[in-house]
Amino acid sequence: MLSSSYSSFIFVLLHHKYKGMTNKTKKEIINNNEEELPSLAAPVAKCYQSNVNIIDVDAQNVPLGNSKEDIRAREKLIKDFYAKWISQHPDKKVWNKNLGAFINVKFLSINETYEKASRNHESTRAVFRLSEILEGAVLVSEKPAKRNSRNQKQFEKLLMMKYGEVKLVVGLQRSNQDLVQYCITVPTLPQK
Repeated sequence: MLSSSYSSFIFVLLHHKYKGMTNKTKKEIINNNEEELPSLAAPVAKCYQSNVNIIDVDAQNVPLGNSKEDIRAREKLIKDFYAKWISQHPDKKVWNKNLGAFINVKFLSINETYEKASRNHESTRAVFRLSEILEGAVLVSEKPAKRNSRNQKQFEKLLMMKYGEVKLVVGLQRSNQDLVQYCITVPTLPQK
């Protein structure tokens, strides 16, 4: 028999993946042992083990170009993703293992990220791994926040973090010492 947390996870994934499936059918699938699950079992187990976001985003349909239309389309994808993410994470925070603290997602997080990440196809795709990045990013360096920057003046300092090729910037708020996700990007090499 599957653990209750694993069963709940499978139920949620089935709900998002197969909206037409009845709850009774989902429960029947879950009540069978793991070997008898349909072809969905392997991706569910992989997803469960790697703690990937359950949010339905078709990362394959992220526009590749740099036209204004492509950038606007990526901005919309990022905003829609954050809306879904917040609906699944009402406390709007994720525990970061390296810092030993919660990283909060606030309105500024969304604005700064969609403005920066939408400029690049890979950065946009990285945003779709938000929970994974917030949880697993490792501190690389710190720098003081720019006092004359509209978006940075509320921060005491900025923490530069990395998760693979993804750069995560986290701000330490002056007012309450909260850690706030500031921006997620995938740095690109300058073209010659």
